[in-house]
Amino acid sequence: MSTRREALVVLGAAALAATRPVAANARPTFDVRDHGARGDGTTSDTAAIQAAIDAARKVPGARVLLPPGDYWLGEANGRELLSVVDAEDLVIEGREARLRCRSMARASPLIFVAESRGVTIRGLSFTDDGLDRNVTWRGAHAIFVSGYPTRGCSDIRVERCAFRRVLSAFTVSGDNARVAGIALSDLDVRGSYYGLNFQNNGDHVRGTELRFADCRRSYFPYGVDDHEVTFTSEANRTGSTDILIKSYTRPTSNLRIRATSIGKGAGDAIAAFEHQHVTATGVIRDVDLHLDVVDARCELRSVAVFRSYGTDGQLEARTNSAWERIRLDGTVALCGRSTRWLELASTPARETVIHVGAAVADDLVPARPRAGFRIVRGAA
Repeated sequence: MSTRREALVVLGAAALAATRPVAANARPTFDVRDHGARGDGTTSDTAAIQAAIDAARKVPGARVLLPPGDYWLGEANGRELLSVVDAEDLVIEGREARLRCRSMARASPLIFVAESRGVTIRGLSFTDDGLDRNVTWRGAHAIFVSGYPTRGCSDIRVERCAFRRVLSAFTVSGDNARVAGIALSDLDVRGSYYGLNFQNNGDHVRGTELRFADCRRSYFPYGVDDHEVTFTSEANRTGSTDILIKSYTRPTSNLRIRATSIGKGAGDAIAAFEHQHVTATGVIRDVDLHLDVVDARCELRSVAVFRSYGTDGQLEARTNSAWERIRLDGTVALCGRSTRWLELASTPARETVIHVGAAVADDLVPARPRAGFRIVRGAA
């Protein structure tokens, strides 16, 4: 090729590149297939996907891509299957991709995140073939974010993911360091034990377009601060309280919850404000719960319950634990008047004021609440 012709080819290529659209958020991409993943549902892809994650986390701003496929991660026996540790600005993205395992014993994270900043997980589906919802803590945490060992995590996002038969869709735990700044959106959880579980960790959480169906418990936070979540829960036929707001060793505070419960079956309540504090002095404060109940079954005993358990695990008639600044509202469609809106099971040492909104019907609120409680109509 002549020098003149070579120059024309280079100029032409440059002109073509200048006219080709370039994504503003283009990221270096690590395709799991390039690391040996097959996605055929039978070959173990754990090592290949982990290799792609390890390579990508060394490049801030990188993306791990899982193309369409069924990625088998093998049997789970209490260990994490995939780990994201010490990553920054990393995206793990699936396109019609499913991560699948079979739990054999204990609880195992499919994706374990620790000491990381700016991790986004989107477009993935998770399934545990070995889940048994009748066995406590045996199954797969689909996404497990940890505060161990020293630095915690921040800016964690989970988007457009589906969860089928998992122990929990999203769990935060480990109280060495805080996990804060969590955004959850467009999540669909079905046939699982927990939807969201925050175990003394997980602050500044925002959740929108969250859907739970046939889960034993949709939302279970304790020892956390500043949550704002909106979700729908349907077809919960179990006796488990679907929304369990609890305090064990840390205060639980500043929760803003807007929930719709459809077709709740048997059980003592839909929502519980519950203490089980090791020092018997827990605090649940500043909770605003708007709960709309549709088609609740006759077996349901209460819509919301306040109770406290002592250090021996027994229900306390009188408790030193406290509820402060609690606001309840919402519409309730019940099968009959045998179901109460409020059950006040433990008497607090100092007065608890529960503010009840105008949408709650008068005949669903106790006319004479238990000693230690005062019910006030209107905003706090």
